[in-house]
Amino acid sequence: MLTGINPLAHGLLEYYWLSPLLVLAALVLGAWQLCRALLNPPHRAPATALLLMLVLVQLPSPAEGLYWLTGAWAYLLSGAIALSWGAQLVRAAQTRSPLHFVAAGMLTVVLMGTNFVTAALLAGLLLLLVLRSKAGQRAPWLVLTALALVCLGVAVAAPGNVHRLATVQAPQLGLGRQVVLAVCKAGVAATYSLLNWFGNGLLLAVTLLLVPAMGRLALQPTLALQRLTRSPWLLSAVTLGLVLAAFLPTYLTVQLPPPPRLRNVIYLLFVVGWLLSAYAWVAWWVQQGHVLPPLPAYVRLALLGWLPLALATDHNTHLTHAGIGQGYTAVVQAYRDWLSGDAARYDAAQRARYATLRATAAPGVGLPPLPVQPVTLFYYDISANSTLWGNQAYAQFFGKKAVWVQPPSAKP
Repeated sequence: MLTGINPLAHGLLEYYWLSPLLVLAALVLGAWQLCRALLNPPHRAPATALLLMLVLVQLPSPAEGLYWLTGAWAYLLSGAIALSWGAQLVRAAQTRSPLHFVAAGMLTVVLMGTNFVTAALLAGLLLLLVLRSKAGQRAPWLVLTALALVCLGVAVAAPGNVHRLATVQAPQLGLGRQVVLAVCKAGVAATYSLLNWFGNGLLLAVTLLLVPAMGRLALQPTLALQRLTRSPWLLSAVTLGLVLAAFLPTYLTVQLPPPPRLRNVIYLLFVVGWLLSAYAWVAWWVQQGHVLPPLPAYVRLALLGWLPLALATDHNTHLTHAGIGQGYTAVVQAYRDWLSGDAARYDAAQRARYATLRATAAPGVGLPPLPVQPVTLFYYDISANSTLWGNQAYAQFFGKKAVWVQPPSAKP
């Protein structure tokens, strides 16, 4: 299905810009569906906006998440669909309606066909729901879990995945040692990522500012949110466990950390889990009969003053000119690429390449190197070697036999 609506599959390069808009729209829809399932009408729109802000402002890689089509559709789009999937699970648990279970089943099939790590994590969540559900209410969750496992097996057995798995080198340390080493590396990488996500204080400041609102929500017993957050210990453990589990597969197979496109999905799911866990602890405290102390005015002012600092800082600790604007947040980098003119120069260079390829009748074409590679937009470029698969795919798209990038000193 995704191949059928891919503009590049039909040679429509001029409509490529629709792809990031589609992914962003899917993110908005998924966040809205989840907040709609969990909250009452007055809180849905603010919660949706807040969730999207926290995700997009620190998205690990906008280039691989929004602008590279494969990364966007196979990864970040899967995260957006997972939000809608979670909303259907909440409604199914609350209403026991067969329609919601059918909708959840359809989204399960879609999710299992996106990427293996996201699919495996969500299948694991379904299995946890089976274990946590009551004996008399377990049947529909068992059906969903069985459906997820079957679809996951079909996806893993696809020819492309079988070929990739066949290229994975066998562990040289023995399977047991390899697993232990992978778990250790994944733990270190996951911990380091968490430190970075919390490092500028944005998540912590926003969470503290939300505590009074969370306390008021905890007094509304009819909210679907209450059912999802009954066990703060379990919810916190699941959130951290999913982050660690998401880092593990690539260390087991290729001994490398997850690529940025996968870290986009991990971060998205982590933000959802973090907010739910924070609410669960606040609700537990309030429902135990404790009084939630209000945030002093000076604390609120300090936190509100910290937010623009967290967004604007470029973390250029070495005071190097090249590091100006190289911020941790995606927002800082996006503004840097835009206001510096790098994004416009990159766009002009790519359009000039496409015009050259379409206007040249020669079977082989050498293209000038890109003058800039803005971090927000740039993921990958073809090379000087026309025999590499990226060059060959590029040439095939434009109907050429060979395409390559000329050395920097060569004239186009």
